[in-house]
Amino acid sequence: MKKVLFLLGMALIVFFGITVRASEEVLTQTGTDIPITYLGTDEEVTIPSFYHNKGSEFRGVWITPFIGDCAPYKTKIQFQTEMNSVLDTMQYYNLNVMVYHVRVMNDALYNTQMSPRSKYYPGDPSWDALEWLIEECHNRGIEFHAWINPYRVANNAKTVDISSLVKNFPNINPASDASNLLIGDSTVILNPAKAAVKTFLVNCCMEIVRNYDVDAIHFDDYFYTSGIDGQDNNDYLSSMTTLSLADWRRSNIDEFIERLSIQLRSYNKINNKCVQFGISPTGVYKDGDGKVTYNEKGDAISSGSLTRQGGHYGGSLFCDTLKWINEEWIDYILPQCYHSFETTQTSFHGVVSWWNKVVENKKVNLYIGIGFYMTGSNWKNSEEFYHQMLYMSNQKNVKGLCIFSFKHLKEAYNNETSLKAKQLEPVMKYCIKNNSLLPVIPYYESEVLSKVENLNIYKVENGYQLNFNSLDNAKFYAVYRTAKKFLTYSDSELIKIINNNSNDGIISYVDEVEENNYIYGIKAISKNNTMGETSEIKSSSIYHKVVYLDHIGNVLKTEYVENNKSGTPPSMDFIPDGYEFVSWSTSVDKVTSSIVTSAILKEIEKVYYVKFKDFYGETVKTVEVESGNSADSIVLDEIPGYTFIGWDKPLDNITENNIINPIYEKNKYKVIFMDGNKIIEEKIVEYLDSISGPIISKDGYIFKGWDTDTSMVKGDLIVKAIFEEDENKVEKFVVKFVNNFGGEIANIEVEKNEYVEMVEAKEIEGYKFLGYFCNGNEVKNGINVTSNITIVLKYEEVKVGCNNNLSCFRIGLLLLALIFLKKKKN
Repeated sequence: MKKVLFLLGMALIVFFGITVRASEEVLTQTGTDIPITYLGTDEEVTIPSFYHNKGSEFRGVWITPFIGDCAPYKTKIQFQTEMNSVLDTMQYYNLNVMVYHVRVMNDALYNTQMSPRSKYYPGDPSWDALEWLIEECHNRGIEFHAWINPYRVANNAKTVDISSLVKNFPNINPASDASNLLIGDSTVILNPAKAAVKTFLVNCCMEIVRNYDVDAIHFDDYFYTSGIDGQDNNDYLSSMTTLSLADWRRSNIDEFIERLSIQLRSYNKINNKCVQFGISPTGVYKDGDGKVTYNEKGDAISSGSLTRQGGHYGGSLFCDTLKWINEEWIDYILPQCYHSFETTQTSFHGVVSWWNKVVENKKVNLYIGIGFYMTGSNWKNSEEFYHQMLYMSNQKNVKGLCIFSFKHLKEAYNNETSLKAKQLEPVMKYCIKNNSLLPVIPYYESEVLSKVENLNIYKVENGYQLNFNSLDNAKFYAVYRTAKKFLTYSDSELIKIINNNSNDGIISYVDEVEENNYIYGIKAISKNNTMGETSEIKSSSIYHKVVYLDHIGNVLKTEYVENNKSGTPPSMDFIPDGYEFVSWSTSVDKVTSSIVTSAILKEIEKVYYVKFKDFYGETVKTVEVESGNSADSIVLDEIPGYTFIGWDKPLDNITENNIINPIYEKNKYKVIFMDGNKIIEEKIVEYLDSISGPIISKDGYIFKGWDTDTSMVKGDLIVKAIFEEDENKVEKFVVKFVNNFGGEIANIEVEKNEYVEMVEAKEIEGYKFLGYFCNGNEVKNGINVTSNITIVLKYEEVKVGCNNNLSCFRIGLLLLALIFLKKKKN
């Protein structure tokens, strides 16, 4: 019945040009008339009679050699052959996103020094298979999302020899230290509480983003794991947190997600990019009543979905995906809704309807993970996939889907009589029969790009070739075609998404069709998937090829100019210093045939241009400098966390045009941890790094932590310990200072374990100071007090004159002799 209604609706639209609102129908259990309802209610589940096309749709598929979706990279030819087959299959089903596994077990399916090379990537490292695959995806208008398991180190945890496992990892990788690992029931993971783990994982993701042209970083549902109870107790206790253990574990994951989000968005801003951050958790967040309300900020508030399975918010995963949505730390959420309409405790409609509501006010796209592998098992209805597509099309905020996984899609492609092929048949026929644009990424400001310039068309042997000038900020281009009187820019007219790759500034596309009177439309797509302005051209237009050469014969530009119209010469950037443009050898006014024209130049006085760039790569000043002279340096704005140390090129003896880039060094700061006036520890950290203070103790006091947050250091810090006096344990003692004559010098009352420095030893005439002594032992600088003590300042008398009786007798005789001689003389 639903197919009849669908065809009737489509006929009304096609033949009468009117919009028909689809009727709803109640879903029933397979082979019965019993309605399917929402858990514990009488509310019946309905689907529209035909698919609601929303104008754009995320259509992805997970691909990993880990479960046999594709073979590991062994040789260049083998990998290219297989992945081209994968891409052909994706294009057959009009998919536009490849979610490809690049980190499986803390290893790498790409070139890096931070992790061991994956066993699924054993091929020659001199050829970068991942770089090639990303480029091929983009050439076909397909986004590449780098799929990462951030924490997982090994499976079969109970049989893993940890001492052997850690030897597989370089020292820079925290898995090289067993103290950074948690051993679960089935999985060994990196400990999410460790600062070194958080920093390492952020660095791993950012290394991929910087080295590869990925469209997204994508995590699946591996966070904490079961069976780790007790292993992170020391981390929990040392954190001095007031949170429960579960909340503390969630906060560790939260910190990592937030830090990576900040880093990605900073990178995007500096580099004019839009690398997305996507999470694909299990389908159930929490079991609840399915209701969602919103606070004044638009944050979703809910007890959870109308399900009874347990969710990833609690054990054993401990991840708060709803918080990540409310905080807009991520660009998309892709819950794995691997259920059917007929499962009772946790149903497809129960989870999808809840996710649809929680993203309502947030700049976070919602895509749904489809458990296509369940065909023939949990999926009993042969049209389960089609019904799920219809249901999702009626959910306002669902903007696409991702299929798990490619090997099941491949099975359907290779065997049209298989159960999976039967599941896909109505989906392909009614839902994804055409190409689709990707949804706009709402967090980033939309940029509506201008029309492409110099759009031209000419007949080639196998169809029509479109040429136009590339746009700097274009991500892709959408190509539309119709044989009707005008373009409506519907998905049925979308024939191709093409890349922005061009060596000469010209984008070319050949539409392999029979000759006809077509209208073509081109829209540039910006970095966040916003559609640009439209350029149109008819296949009946006649154009001529115009080639522009510089003064030494190099091709500057090729364009196709409409008959009897004027060409548009290239910019004059090609003119070398010391020359100026005179004219083109052949005029490009009113072109009536294909021509080649060369630039004619003449020599002028040589002046060079020096462009100064800032931290973000923007030009802040351009100066003219005569040949051989020096360019004056400029003053740049200060960049928080960085120090300007100079320019990357010398500013003297300028003999060519130069682009001068600043060199910055990341600031380093000293963090001093102190107990009162006593330094406990000093550490040097870089800007925005995280550092944890030591755990200290003092008799009579309870250590409460440190008075300053050191999770993101932005300057020199003096961090002081916070103690709370334990009135029941404070002990005080007296330190008495006396001299060895019995004289009392000072009495000082101190607390137990307090460090006391020595009092000043005053000079005493006739005596020499020998030092400080306690219980017969000399004290050099100070002492920790653990009882009443007496410090003796020891002095020794300095004797003047003879030092023995014989010497005194001889001196006496000498004096008598002198007296006798004096009297005799008188």
